[in-house]
Amino acid sequence: MGAGTLVLIWPGMVQTIFRDAAFVGNEAALIRVMGMTVMVIGWLYLFGGLSGGRRIVAASVLDRMVLVPLVLVPLAIAGVFPHFLLAFAVLDPTLGIGAWLLLSRSDRPGFHSTARTP
Repeated sequence: MGAGTLVLIWPGMVQTIFRDAAFVGNEAALIRVMGMTVMVIGWLYLFGGLSGGRRIVAASVLDRMVLVPLVLVPLAIAGVFPHFLLAFAVLDPTLGIGAWLLLSRSDRPGFHSTARTP
């Protein structure tokens, strides 16, 4: 959620931090849309996690492991903000795996497969 907010507020971070090419058209607006999307997804993950349900994490891991790299890596190879998109293509699946590992180690009630639900 924080990364999405940063990209939404400061689309020029693509050039400053990732050293990608300067915007020549309306790319800044597209980067802001991408930031808003990541921010909203983070918001939904935050409240999904706070709900205590395991399904939100399980449902997101497959998307994050397959869909995100499948879309972003070919775009980066084609030269569309390669450093920025490759960073997201690596970071998002890594965060998904981390979330799954943390959830599987959680000792909160209802998070273990042997726990009974009322």
